[in-house]
Amino acid sequence: LIARLNFLPAGGDSARVRTLVDELIARINAIPGVVSTSAAEFIPVRGTRRTVMAEVRDAARQTKKRELDVTAVAPRYFRVVGIPLLRGRDFEPRDVGVGYQTVIVTKAMADALWPGEDAMGKRIVINDKSSAEVVGVATDPLGQGPATEHSYPGLLYLPMNLRAEAEVILHVRAPSRQAAIAGQLAQMLHRESTRIVAPDVITLDEYYNRVVLPQRIMARASGVLAALQLLLAVAGLSGLVAYVTTLRRREIGIRTALGASGRSVIVLVMRQGVRLTLIGGAIGLLLSLAVSQVIAATMPVTVPVMVGGLVLAAGIFAFV
Repeated sequence: LIARLNFLPAGGDSARVRTLVDELIARINAIPGVVSTSAAEFIPVRGTRRTVMAEVRDAARQTKKRELDVTAVAPRYFRVVGIPLLRGRDFEPRDVGVGYQTVIVTKAMADALWPGEDAMGKRIVINDKSSAEVVGVATDPLGQGPATEHSYPGLLYLPMNLRAEAEVILHVRAPSRQAAIAGQLAQMLHRESTRIVAPDVITLDEYYNRVVLPQRIMARASGVLAALQLLLAVAGLSGLVAYVTTLRRREIGIRTALGASGRSVIVLVMRQGVRLTLIGGAIGLLLSLAVSQVIAATMPVTVPVMVGGLVLAAGIFAFV
């Protein structure tokens, strides 16, 4: 379960906000069915992260500045979300509220920053201020983006330093009774309405469904358009075959007079229709492959598939 928390001015300064969040986590953990609770800066989904400028010393002992993707998390976050730690430890309460003295990196980032070396104990200078030590290496979460020219793969986890103006995402692991626990959690947060605003409490699956809703709508719309294109192609092909057959009526009559059976005449007409279908389908398939290669780099994977279907049907229709 996840719940967004926005703090009101009545909530106090950063110290009071930290105390409030700690109290909420303790009360949530007391709810029957809750395994553990934590907090984070973002929900674990692609694109929800920020960047910092970091100085890292490589194997040649040369210091280089690099822009790294980061997110801030509270203790027990990895247990709650289900991201295993390959080495080292999780953040502890002593790491929170003292700046950035410890960090956790994903395996992809460790391999990118220190290839062939052990990332444990390495130091990263963040924003020319804090020198942080790597205390853990985590598994790469799903949805991790590929490396680009200006960023490196993987994610850097910072200990969460709660601020009054920041938004906090509560993460609650509850394997069962999720609906009942969500109701209790919503009531608990509502009782704190003078200090915080919590729009809703939903499951992570529900959040993901909301995130991918535009892609689903696009995929379904593309499917409907592809079906219409295919229907038009079939209608056009049927009309063309009927027209050509009508033009060949005299030829068919002569073939019949010379002893051709009705079955052989039907096979002759069908062969012509199949030939047109195969030629149009081959053209449409080649076009769909070409278009998909261009679009795949900028659209979700489902869209090039739908576009391929559209172009395939359009190729048949256009040829007919």
